[in-house]
Amino acid sequence: MKVGIFLGHKILALALKKYLSSLASGIHEVHEVIEDEDSSQGLDVIVTDYPTLVSGKLSSLSPEAKVLLLDTGLSMVKRRIALLFFKVRGILQPEASPKLFLKALERIYKGDLWLDHATTEELLSFSRDGHLTSDIRGLTKREREVIPLVCKGYKNKEIAATLGISLPTVKALLSKVFRKFSVSSRSQLQAAVMGSDILDRL
Repeated sequence: MKVGIFLGHKILALALKKYLSSLASGIHEVHEVIEDEDSSQGLDVIVTDYPTLVSGKLSSLSPEAKVLLLDTGLSMVKRRIALLFFKVRGILQPEASPKLFLKALERIYKGDLWLDHATTEELLSFSRDGHLTSDIRGLTKREREVIPLVCKGYKNKEIAATLGISLPTVKALLSKVFRKFSVSSRSQLQAAVMGSDILDRL
């Protein structure tokens, strides 16, 4: 197994690389992934954090690698975003032991999904109890396009560039979407949408 470490915190990345390299396990190579270098070639699993994940850099560096996300106290909404939008194959809790860390890497490498019991229960519970009754038939085509981008963490300028529309148009669309979902912020919209089947229906 060839593992890549791609974290926003360079000191932690180097420490984790050294730690994994010292283990006698199925890990054959450990690399710190650096942008614009060949360190990401042929990786089986990449260990990353949420800010790096949502930056979109991983998809261009090593699109075939499976991703293990280090949970640094993420909200449930962010964990759902990671799983649904960024094809994360596992989420490792902060209190996980070294033994569980290795087990997670091995399971993800084999193609399994790794979620601890508490996270699984939390996601299932929110899916059952957080159902949103809003009807997406009331949304325009543009509004439907904006919602997933907001959930991915895109800023207004990024949404405008992605959809090829002006910044004032983005602001107007967001205002209408907020009103239709009875929310007043992006985080509230994320919480509402991620707790329902709306993204699947969009």
